[in-house]
Amino acid sequence: MGLFSKVKENLLFGPNREELDTADSSWGRPQKGISAKLVVLGILGLMLFIAARIWGGTGVDLPTKPEIHLPESAIKVNDPVPEGNLTGLQQYEEFLSAQLAEILTEVQGAGDVAVYVSLASGPEYDYAQNRSVESRTTEERDTGGGQRVIHETREDNQLVMAASIQGTRNEGLVRKELHPPVQGVLIVATGADNSQVKAQLITAAQVALGIGSHQVVVLPKER
Repeated sequence: MGLFSKVKENLLFGPNREELDTADSSWGRPQKGISAKLVVLGILGLMLFIAARIWGGTGVDLPTKPEIHLPESAIKVNDPVPEGNLTGLQQYEEFLSAQLAEILTEVQGAGDVAVYVSLASGPEYDYAQNRSVESRTTEERDTGGGQRVIHETREDNQLVMAASIQGTRNEGLVRKELHPPVQGVLIVATGADNSQVKAQLITAAQVALGIGSHQVVVLPKER
């Protein structure tokens, strides 16, 4: 009789009445039969645990290759600039990122390119103003024949107001928008593991944005 058959017989049926009534039974008295069941249950549980360890593996996690996480606003080549309710700063960052990505993908050996341009601050606006200057010159003479000339100048600047796009309120009329300076650039390219290609990407970013090499970071992209 196999081990599992014997276990099944002992668990489901237990020792028969004749064995319980027999003093020389291998299971002994009923109290000993209960103890034997517990022992069999323990052995069965141990066997299942060992089998699970063998078939299920050791459970040790193997080290994985670190991933490069790009900012959500990073622009990849051929990706359209997202539309939506974005701030002026975000729109300009995405515009520069898309333009630079399109340029860098033309570098020989660059491969697939993703670019993120970070700006130092938001854009500055030069508002139109109505300027009026009033000058007045006064000559004074004293009784002794002396003369004094007084020049007075008064300047008044008033902001030119115009209706907003929604037409709900008036706001200052923008005469010129000053673009914010670039704080840094992150470039991820499949060909950046080549030192020559990496140097060319840095140079191209410097020239395109008018920044220093210390403001450009180039990383190789997983193939």
